[in-house]
Amino acid sequence: MEVPPIAAIIEHYGGRVRKDYRTWQKIKCPFHSDSHASAGISVADNIFVCHGCGVKGNAFNVIKIHEGVKYGEAIKIAESITGESYQSLRTTPAIGRRVSSTKRNKSSSSSSNSIRSRR
Repeated sequence: MEVPPIAAIIEHYGGRVRKDYRTWQKIKCPFHSDSHASAGISVADNIFVCHGCGVKGNAFNVIKIHEGVKYGEAIKIAESITGESYQSLRTTPAIGRRVSSTKRNKSSSSSSNSIRSRR
């Protein structure tokens, strides 16, 4: 699954990221007024975390939290920020049979009754 580079998203929101950094680097969080570096970013792992305001995750998750949108809208925002398409991430859900909770509960209770009757 292709995810946008976290550095591009954080920079879009005003953060300063050194892209040549191979491990975690401390930065000032662009999502709240930060007087010191309370956030960390890993360009290699493509992850951001702020210990001050709680924004964390990959690029899509950061957009979802900051913008208050759902996953599909976060993809569109990421596309507008990076200029790349992430359409391949929009897949149809797998079609399968779901067992209703009442059927699931009946089958689990009947199996527990049969265990009790054997004792």
